[in-house]
Amino acid sequence: MSRVLVFRRSRSNPVSLPAPVAIHDAPRREGPPAAPAPACPPGPFALLFTRTVADAPMEVLSVLAAGDRIYAMGSMVWTLLHAATGEVVARGLRGLGDGALDPLLPLLYQPDAQGQLDGLHFDAGQRVFWSPLYLNANLLRTFLARVGDSLLLLGSERSHPASGSFEPKLSCLEALTVGPGPEVRPSGQLAPGMTSPLLWQALGWTAAAWAQGLAIAFPGEIHRVDESLDIVRVLTFHGEPVALSVDAAGVLHLLVDAPGEPRALWIVAWDGQRSLRLPLPAPYDRTQQPPLLLPTGQVLVRAPAGLLCLGQGGEIHWTGCLAPDGGAVALADGSVLATDGHDLVRFAADGARTIVHQFPDHLLCGPPLVSDGGEITLATRTEILRLRPCPAHPVP
Repeated sequence: MSRVLVFRRSRSNPVSLPAPVAIHDAPRREGPPAAPAPACPPGPFALLFTRTVADAPMEVLSVLAAGDRIYAMGSMVWTLLHAATGEVVARGLRGLGDGALDPLLPLLYQPDAQGQLDGLHFDAGQRVFWSPLYLNANLLRTFLARVGDSLLLLGSERSHPASGSFEPKLSCLEALTVGPGPEVRPSGQLAPGMTSPLLWQALGWTAAAWAQGLAIAFPGEIHRVDESLDIVRVLTFHGEPVALSVDAAGVLHLLVDAPGEPRALWIVAWDGQRSLRLPLPAPYDRTQQPPLLLPTGQVLVRAPAGLLCLGQGGEIHWTGCLAPDGGAVALADGSVLATDGHDLVRFAADGARTIVHQFPDHLLCGPPLVSDGGEITLATRTEILRLRPCPAHPVP
């Protein structure tokens, strides 16, 4: 099997990889619980506000929420809203990549239209720092995650309409030191800046982060990268990666297209032992989203046809129908909150479905977001909606 070629900063500086470990079947073992999930009160809920943030043909692509702010990334602009009122706090042009919220700092990281990174204050949207990025606007950065004191950015070369002969070939990972608080030079530039990036001569990757590093699955190989951008483990397999999730212990939950086989869910440890290799039953074999890991240890597969909840051994615990544009989030009690057309629904740990709230005039899409206070943020193609729990009725 040919190896994925890796370089440090340029293709004149190849990187020596660790000896590869082939993924192999092993006895099933129970995985650890997933990361802590938000709690959600049972309801009822009241609609706090509806705010239009995109006008057709623009669309809302993703939503982030923390504290009293909501960030909506559209196909052309991003908007920062006050979570209690829906008022627009700040707005800017969408850059070359996806934004990410720092879980430890009130910062929003947003690649701009020139390909540099802006660190925006999440409360007011003003720029705290900027940093140049490798190859600037030639890369589309679609994965951002904080690991330790570093912000890791992963992207690939993008095609240029004016250069019909150019064929993208490279993927790039770089690290910016943000620490417990960013060190900013008088010019506003982030210091000390960028670690020498890693370059892969490969596309078609999927990635996931956890506390100890980053897992990047390429066709035929999975690389474990630490905060210092050192490749510390390489796993090999036959197939094409589709989507990837990693639990709190770093165990991989990978959707794979293997030659001549239906799409399958693999659970793999970093020693190469695969405790589950489950061909997904139709119609759930059409899933393209990372598996959702529940606090109970169950794995939720989200396909256009709905939800498939599996145990660590691959047994089917329950299934549920959802609209194709719906999304789901795991809750602390092992239940699942999901959007289904005009309805916000909840699936109990045994799969029992209840309607939490109905929106006759709004067609929901994407997963709901649940705050620590129990408020729920939702999206349509053009709007942001916010629900708040109703006060408990006093006992007479």
